[in-house]
Amino acid sequence: MPKSDWPTLAEAAKTEGITTEAMRKRITRGQVDAQKVGNRWRVNPNSLTRQDRTETDKAPGQDRTTTGDGGATLREVVEAQRAHIESLERELAHRNAEVRELHEDIAAMNKQLTVALPAPNDDASMGQHQSGQSPTRWWHRLTRK
Repeated sequence: MPKSDWPTLAEAAKTEGITTEAMRKRITRGQVDAQKVGNRWRVNPNSLTRQDRTETDKAPGQDRTTTGDGGATLREVVEAQRAHIESLERELAHRNAEVRELHEDIAAMNKQLTVALPAPNDDASMGQHQSGQSPTRWWHRLTRK
């Protein structure tokens, strides 16, 4: 097929369902074989059939629901992420309930301790001995023999 029969850049882009700018980028990257004939670019139609579309090459308004790698659709990925988020929210709610229970247990134990322990002696809390004298510091006892 003579190169003059090859589709123009705009025709090839339309055939591929991409913008002319995306087709230019493919040519620049060497993904599509094209040659300038006169003042127009002509695209080798054989290089178009081998080209996989990527999300960035698609024309405006085209369906962009696939991930571009032949894998799951974007909707499937979003649904999987939503399910994961829901499981994490359930786990967080469970952990929050555990934390509340622990706080309640600690409060109950503190209450039991205040009831079980005797109140401090006012003299002892003021640093006074029963004899009315201030307590001897440990280093004084060591040095005054």
